Amino acid sequence: MLGALLVIVGMIITGTAQRMDVAIGGMAIAGAGAGLAELIGAAGVAELAPVKNRGFYIGTIFLLILPFAASAGYGT
Repeated sequence: MLGALLVIVGMIITGTAQRMDVAIGGMAIAGAGAGLAELIGAAGVAELAPVKNRGFYIGTIFLLILPFAASAGYGT
C-alpha cells in the first residue's frame, strides 16, 4: 500500500509541476514507490508459493517485468 501511495503522490506532483526540477522530484518519488511495490510483490509471491515451485513463480514474475525495465528509453 505504501508503494502504491508513493506512486500516486509522485504522479500528482509530476502532473501539477510548473518547473522541471519539481517534475523530476515527482518522478523520483513515483519510482521509489514502484520499486517498493515490485519488491514486496515478489516477496509476497515467494512467501505464498510452494517451495517446490517457488523458483518458477519468481522467475516468471521477473521475466514479465523485464520488458518494462528499459521503458524510459522507448520514447527516445
